[in-house]
Amino acid sequence: MTHGKHVLCEKPITVNADEFKPLVKLAEKKGLFLMEAMWSRFLPAFKKLREWIDEGKLGAVKRIEADFSFDFPYDPQHRIFNPELAGGALLDIGIYPITLAIFVMGRKPDEIVSLHR
Repeated sequence: MTHGKHVLCEKPITVNADEFKPLVKLAEKKGLFLMEAMWSRFLPAFKKLREWIDEGKLGAVKRIEADFSFDFPYDPQHRIFNPELAGGALLDIGIYPITLAIFVMGRKPDEIVSLHR
């Protein structure tokens, strides 16, 4: 953005909100587009889901259970497990079910529960 370029960034765009706020200010100041690349949000299935919700085909959504996981061998030095490398489920794959919940409910979830197995 410092070179006048729009930015579409792979997730996570930053590790926390404090890191993100200056980027938003810079994009606004320069009139540039800044977005985290949440690819699943743009799938045709999401569009169809929104249509069905808006048309009332699904009824009132009261609870969402979503799982997105994979088996990964434990390595404390790998970025997925190392907090110093912004590791952890939320910044990697956990954001997908949360994004789905926000999309469906139209607001942030009241509660997020993660089960470690």
